[in-house]
Amino acid sequence: MGPLHNIALQTEGTLLQLMRSAADRTAIFGALLHELQGGEQPTVLVFEEVHWADAATLDLLKHLGRRVRSTATLIVLTYRDDELDGSHALWSVLDDLHSTAVQRMHLEPLSAAAVARLARRAGRSAAEVHQALETIH
Repeated sequence: MGPLHNIALQTEGTLLQLMRSAADRTAIFGALLHELQGGEQPTVLVFEEVHWADAATLDLLKHLGRRVRSTATLIVLTYRDDELDGSHALWSVLDDLHSTAVQRMHLEPLSAAAVARLARRAGRSAAEVHQALETIH
């Protein structure tokens, strides 16, 4: 539940207290929802690379997905289709989301020219970035 812990550290409220007390998931998930409902400003929650999420994070996403409409919250999930087989638990989470509240965007991989441009901006060579990516895959 790493992402939830990060959120709790930012809000410094009941959610953080529950996380520190090792409360059960239902109480923790409820506290997050309560904080989202009580916020004066819209909130954006970003969960990156959820194809690697643990079971607790996927449970949180299911919980929020069923209840987020009662809040001023946008949830952004990023994942790689090519990292998911047909039985991956994330598919169940995605299937449970209200189709009218979901916008899916398929992003094409960056071109070699785009990677080179980004690498230059970061003071790196495109070859170094390519080699680092090859090491990961």
